[in-house]
Amino acid sequence: MVRIIITLSLLLVPALVEANVCRWTDAEGRTHYSSAPPAGVTCARTLRAPVPGSEGATAAPSSARTTQQLETEFQQRRLKRAEDEQRAQAERREADQRREQCTQTRSRVTWMEGGGRVTTLDRNGHRQFLDEEQHARELAALRRRASQLCR
Repeated sequence: MVRIIITLSLLLVPALVEANVCRWTDAEGRTHYSSAPPAGVTCARTLRAPVPGSEGATAAPSSARTTQQLETEFQQRRLKRAEDEQRAQAERREADQRREQCTQTRSRVTWMEGGGRVTTLDRNGHRQFLDEEQHARELAALRRRASQLCR
């Protein structure tokens, strides 16, 4: 018995979905929906829900968007949100790297200002300490880099 009821219900669903639905308000202000309003009542709005793929369904009004259009819009919003999140993550990574480089450059400037000695390697791989003039140029270059990185 239950199977028969379920089968009949499933057979009636397309007919109900494809039917015109009239929305009207009674004298007490309650809104009703039905396929046939009582005599003397004009429909405030008639809804038609076409079944996709059914030949008897009439076209939806031009102002209404189809399910496919809504799905496409949803996918576009989702894609844009994902792109925005990726862009924001990339910007956060760049900002973190910039802060790290700023911190390292500032600490190197502080170290050099405190008298820290800087060495370089010559062509033979031997360490050479910078003289005062080279030290001053290196310190000036680090200060410029710090001012660029630490904005």
